[in-house]
Amino acid sequence: HRDNTAVYVRGASVLHMLRVLVGEQAFWAAIQKYVGDNAHSLVETDDLRDAFESITGMHLSWFFDQWTHLGGSPEVTVKHSFEGGRLRVDVSQKGDRFYTFPLDIEVGTANGPLTQREWMTEESLNFTIPMDEAPTYVAADPQGGVLGQWENNQSAAEWIAQIDSPSPYAKLNALKALGEKPADEAIVEALIKVLHSESQERAYRERAAMALGKLDHAVGDAALVATLSRAKSPKLRSTIAGALAHGRALAGEAKALKRIADSDPTRQVRGDALLALTHFDRKEALKRARRVLKRDPGFNYDLHQRAAEVLGGEGTADDLALLLRHMDRQDHNKLASSALWAALRLVARLDESEQEEARDRIAEKLHPWLESRHLRSRQSAVNGLGETGNDDSIIALQAFKAHSTLSGSRKKAQKAIHSIRKGHEDEKPEDAEIADELKALTDRIEALEKAQEEQSSRH
Repeated sequence: HRDNTAVYVRGASVLHMLRVLVGEQAFWAAIQKYVGDNAHSLVETDDLRDAFESITGMHLSWFFDQWTHLGGSPEVTVKHSFEGGRLRVDVSQKGDRFYTFPLDIEVGTANGPLTQREWMTEESLNFTIPMDEAPTYVAADPQGGVLGQWENNQSAAEWIAQIDSPSPYAKLNALKALGEKPADEAIVEALIKVLHSESQERAYRERAAMALGKLDHAVGDAALVATLSRAKSPKLRSTIAGALAHGRALAGEAKALKRIADSDPTRQVRGDALLALTHFDRKEALKRARRVLKRDPGFNYDLHQRAAEVLGGEGTADDLALLLRHMDRQDHNKLASSALWAALRLVARLDESEQEEARDRIAEKLHPWLESRHLRSRQSAVNGLGETGNDDSIIALQAFKAHSTLSGSRKKAQKAIHSIRKGHEDEKPEDAEIADELKALTDRIEALEKAQEEQSSRH
C-alpha cells in the first residue's frame, strides 16, 4: 500500500480493497462471474464493476470512480484514548481531496480482538466504543483494505501487543512500527521472540529481522548474528544479512557475514552477505567480489550480480576490466546488465583523466547489445550509450533507430544521440545517480518477472 504509483501495484491494491470491502466469499464469486461472462470478449473496468454489483447487490460506482478513474490516495492519521469505560477513536485524512472508504478498527482485549467498521466520508471521523478496560492495542485497517498512507499513533507497548493480532497485515505493521521506535529492552525482546520462533511464518520473522537491524541495538544484533547461521530459510538468511548492514559493529557482524559469504549453500545468500559486508569491511568485500567475478557464473549468477554491485560501489579503475568481461555474456543478459550498472557507477567515481577512456571501453562493449535478441539488453545499451557513447556510438544508434520497430526505442535512441552530441553538457543527475536509477528499474522488472514465475509454478 505504500508504493501505489505503479499501475500494477495500484491495480492489485484495488482488487484487495474490493476483497476486504465485500468479503472473501462474495469477492471470489464476483471474480468467477466476471471471468465467465467475459471469457471471449474485450473488457473494461465497468465489466468488473457490473460483476461485483450483481453478486453483492451493492452500488459500487463511487468505489471505481474514486480508486480506478482518479489517481492519488489519502493520508490517514489515527489517534485513540480511553477514559471512563469508553474508547475514543479520532481519524483524520488529508490529501488532494477527501476519500470515502470503510474504516475497520481492530481492538485488542483480554478476551480476544473485536472489530468495528465505520465509514470515512469527510475530513475527520470520531467515534467511541464502550469497553470494560483499556484496550491492549488499536489496529487501524487491520486487513490493509484501504489504499493510503497510514499513521497510527500508539505506544510501544500497544505495538508489541499488536504482534499477537490474528490479522496478518496488522501484525506486519506492528513489527515494522517497532523498528522505527527508540530501542529499548521490551521492544528488542519482542522482536527477538518473533525472529527466533520457527513456528512463525517466514514473512513475520523477516519483518522482525529488518526491525532489529534498524534499532541498531547490541542485543538485537547478537540475535541476528546467531540466527544468520542457523536459519533454515535462505530468504530469511538473506534478509538478516541486509538487516545487519544498517548499523554499527556491535556483535561480530563482519565475521559472521564473511563466513556466510564464503560458505552458505545458497548463492543468493552468499551474494547478499557479500554486499552487506561492504558496510563493515570494504577491503574484505572487494577481495571476495574480485574472486567471484574471476570465475564463470554457470547458470546461477545471483552471487556474481552482487559481486558486480560491490565493485560498482567500492572498486577502483583496475576493476573495470572484470565488469567489462561479464558484459560480453549475452546469454546471461541479467548479469551483463548488472555489470553495466556497476561499471557506470565505478566510472562516475574515477578521476576526470580516467573517465573518458573508461567510457569508451564501456561504449565499445555496448554496441553489440543493440543487436541482442533480448529487449532489455537493447534498452540498456541505448540508455548506457546515452551516458558513455562517442562518435562511433552515434552511428550504431542511428542504425538501431532505422531498424527498430518500437517507437519508444526509436525515441530513446534519438535522445541518446542528442545527449552524445551535446557532450553531456545539459544539467542532469550525476552519472552515479543515473546508474542507480537504471539499476533500480532493472531490479523492479526482475522482481516482477520472478513473482510471475513463482505464481506460474504454483499453478
